[in-house]
Amino acid sequence: MIHLPGEIIVKILSDECISKPDLKNLRLSSKWLSPFAADLLFSRIYISKLKSDRESFFNIAAQPHLAAAVQTVTWLEMLEDESSFNHDDSGWGDRDVVDSCFFSRLRSMARALFWIPIQCYFAQDYSSQDGDRDEQRAEAIQAFKPTFFDALDRMPKLKELTSQPMPPQREFVKPSELWPPPYPFTCQMFLRADYSVGGDCRNDGFCTFLIPYMAHRADLPTLDPITRLRLVDESTETCAERFDATLLKGFQNLTHLDLCISTDRVDGPFWWLGQCFQIATALEKVRLCFERCRIRPTQARNYFKSFSPVFCTHSSLRTLMLVDMPLTLDVYRFIRGAASSLKTLRFENTDVTVMFLEMLFNVPDLRLEHFMSLSDKEPWEKDDDDEMAGLLLTEEQVLDILSGTNTEFFLHWLLNDGDLRVYTHYRGPRIREPSFFDSHHRVTSQDGIEEFQLIEWMPSGIEDAENYDADGYDDAEVDIEEDGSSEEDEEDGSSEEDDDDGDVDTTNTWIRPTPMLTDSDVVSTTDTDDVSTTDTDAASETDDDLMDFYANLLENSGGS
Repeated sequence: MIHLPGEIIVKILSDECISKPDLKNLRLSSKWLSPFAADLLFSRIYISKLKSDRESFFNIAAQPHLAAAVQTVTWLEMLEDESSFNHDDSGWGDRDVVDSCFFSRLRSMARALFWIPIQCYFAQDYSSQDGDRDEQRAEAIQAFKPTFFDALDRMPKLKELTSQPMPPQREFVKPSELWPPPYPFTCQMFLRADYSVGGDCRNDGFCTFLIPYMAHRADLPTLDPITRLRLVDESTETCAERFDATLLKGFQNLTHLDLCISTDRVDGPFWWLGQCFQIATALEKVRLCFERCRIRPTQARNYFKSFSPVFCTHSSLRTLMLVDMPLTLDVYRFIRGAASSLKTLRFENTDVTVMFLEMLFNVPDLRLEHFMSLSDKEPWEKDDDDEMAGLLLTEEQVLDILSGTNTEFFLHWLLNDGDLRVYTHYRGPRIREPSFFDSHHRVTSQDGIEEFQLIEWMPSGIEDAENYDADGYDDAEVDIEEDGSSEEDEEDGSSEEDDDDGDVDTTNTWIRPTPMLTDSDVVSTTDTDDVSTTDTDAASETDDDLMDFYANLLENSGGS
């Protein structure tokens, strides 16, 4: 094994079957494997307002061989409020003295977990003794920032900064006063219920430390600038309202931008975010996600105008991903402006219609290599069982349509139903059971995901096509990485255990509502290459048996 190239070793250790505990054991047990395992284990490190996370971060930064492996720093945001531990003295009857003493100590213990004092704005029992909270907070930030910047400067491979909410179920280090602890301290115990309060604290790490560091690193001639940025709002209101002119410089060198926005405001505090987006002219991959706020089309017009002013051009943009984004005229204008360089379009839970495809077809400079329209929702209308609501095509068919190779599609569908939604991948709720008397319906089960083929649409000359080719489509994390860059990332140790979306790749079909499918009715298959023949035979036998049953029933009843 010692004679294998390092690239092969990285691929082996990056296999999903090898867990992080396994990597840790390999790193400690083999000196030869140690550097490869370290590159994978420490390619992404974390920091937060917790003292324990801060200590772990600086321990990694202090060791050159570990700091050299870091490529991504993720700030786990937490809009905390230790006032949740106030003891409620209201009520009748005698109270347990031990219980009262316990709650009186909880709040001070909770405060001791964090190295940034919580703003006095959060305190429900604000008093003169808490009046210096803001001053203490400012002092803590001022003391931490240069130390934090110096630690990041010791990470030569650092290229990505991320801000995202801390997982609610994460357990904190227990205070020493609570040993043995009566119950674990978890993140969700500290989260504020009213996220509309205290806007200056939302995504504190992102706005207070990460963005300023991007501008700081851009001025260092010996280090490569930060080129990738990912922001996930931690509350129901976006932190974009905290943006100002001081943040513009940090966006100049970005090539990858991933924004997951949370706000229901119609106007949206996006003016400065739009300015940051405009100045990032080197962007190659952009992902805009609105799944946390479910915006309406009227709101989307205002949002996208802020993100992409008409005079804003991104000549290097190759990939655009939109999640839960209504397709408005402003979205189309942005795609048209970047058409000369755009190669990949990806829509998730976004209503891509036949009419929108026709608009893309008329963009002269658009030469796409990849097109995906994914949905994890029911692609049919529940109210009208006769209404066709979705059309499933393969990615290759959509590319042929947009390139003009397929000339029949718009002639057939644009006149009939221009608002028909188009999907290339579908993974969603359980598929309704098809009729046993319709031999076109096929339902199988693979890895817990229902794969289906309903009545097909094919160009003229192809009739009664019943071959079904299904793949298990494993989509990467909601990230801005493409398949073309995954190999490079694995080689340099940037792969990470992330959430996967199991998408189902189906042939071109249009969808008609069908009854609910039960577990006992699902036909299992282990070889997807044989799905077409196996399922066709099984369904035919089922149809024949059912028809014989009804024939015998009629015969026994005398035809009545």
